[in-house]
Amino acid sequence: MAIVIKLLMRGGVFLLFIVGIVVKRITASKKKPKKYETASRLEADFLPEIQDASVQHTNHDWRVRLAAMATFAENPEVNNIPILITHLNDEVFDVREAAASALITHGEDAVINTIDVLLTGSLEAREMAVRVLAEFHTEVSIAALEQALLEDESSWVRIPAAKALGNIGDKATVPTLIRALDDTHQDVYNAVVASLEQIGTVAARQAITDHPYHSTEKRKRSKYNPLDDVMTLN
Repeated sequence: MAIVIKLLMRGGVFLLFIVGIVVKRITASKKKPKKYETASRLEADFLPEIQDASVQHTNHDWRVRLAAMATFAENPEVNNIPILITHLNDEVFDVREAAASALITHGEDAVINTIDVLLTGSLEAREMAVRVLAEFHTEVSIAALEQALLEDESSWVRIPAAKALGNIGDKATVPTLIRALDDTHQDVYNAVVASLEQIGTVAARQAITDHPYHSTEKRKRSKYNPLDDVMTLN
């Protein structure tokens, strides 16, 4: 009888152990704030409450800065723009992304300052500036994206600039995109081709077909035989 009781006790401890693991996993599986969610999405469950965003946006705690960006997004004022521009270069990606989102809520008032960042800012800031300018279809914002596509030293800027021009769909940008077909970075070239196809003018489609790189790639694909890989394995 004593042996049975001991076995039952051990079984009970083991059962409690299993239940504990299950509960822990269920708790962990509940919705967590994702790294790349916007500030407004995170605010309810994750961001601390702040009293004055104009002061606390410089707080050493990135979560407080993120909360400040959310506040600026909810209460757009022209005076906020210089602060948000500064945070396009924040050391934390989430804060930079939230600052870009907040600038978009400020409308075209934010365009000129953002263009300056795109042309002169750090790589991290320029990436965010492209995101902002992609939302505005003004002549100056489009011209800035065209300049970035042709002149920026980083493919991390040129690729989203090409995609933005395709999404905007202005036929006047086709000559710039055609020039960008000569970009030596494969991913930039692919983004430019996709944007030209998206705009879809006769000139855009013809430029893709006539480009030497397109012809070379087409020949490579026509010569490729999947059976060659099989034979090689054998």
